Amino acid sequence: MRSQPQNARQKRISELAAEYAQRGFHVLVDPGPDSVPFDLGGYRPSLLAEQGNEYHIVEVKTPGTHFSVDRLQELAEEVTRHPNWRFFLVTADDLLPGEFPASAMLLSAEQLEERFEKAGRLLELGNSEAALLALWAVLEGMLRLQAERASLPVERLPSPVLIDYLYSHGEISMEQFDEARFLLDLRNRVAHGFVTPDVETAATRLQSLIVGLLDEWVPRSAAA
Repeated sequence: MRSQPQNARQKRISELAAEYAQRGFHVLVDPGPDSVPFDLGGYRPSLLAEQGNEYHIVEVKTPGTHFSVDRLQELAEEVTRHPNWRFFLVTADDLLPGEFPASAMLLSAEQLEERFEKAGRLLELGNSEAALLALWAVLEGMLRLQAERASLPVERLPSPVLIDYLYSHGEISMEQFDEARFLLDLRNRVAHGFVTPDVETAATRLQSLIVGLLDEWVPRSAAA
């Protein structure tokens, strides 16, 4: 049974290597520490992908395997000190690189605010379900952007895991955590075609949650 997580990990690494290669990257699987031109304390990544002056260090973990996000955060902080280098944590539940934008492609705070305003207009027009989905996309973009800012290499993780890690590392409060997890459930019901009661109230609550995070992470005075 112990071989199952290891087999899943190797399968995931092979998938990522193939996907990166298809995108034109030169890929090293299980590279040695000397493959990285700066000191990571003997750390050996799962995969190193290089294209031109862009470098991705990827750590692959499978469900049930223990890992320290604090240690990975230290690695991510060191990696991002070097121009054009990025560190990614990937799990078996993640999408492949070609299906999910890398952090360099995340929407900016200004773009997210613009989308937030558009979603608000949908709500004003009474299109509550569309507003809820659009608002959730804004919130998720904000969470991923904040993870990147905090050098938490979790911006590729599924939404529930992303929310958990941001809460555990103090990026969101307990109240924001509870609200986000509750609203995620409602968003999923709408997105997957289930009857969802009082969508307008849910969308309004999501709008308020986003406003609170915008005030904390992107002060209006700075964005103006």
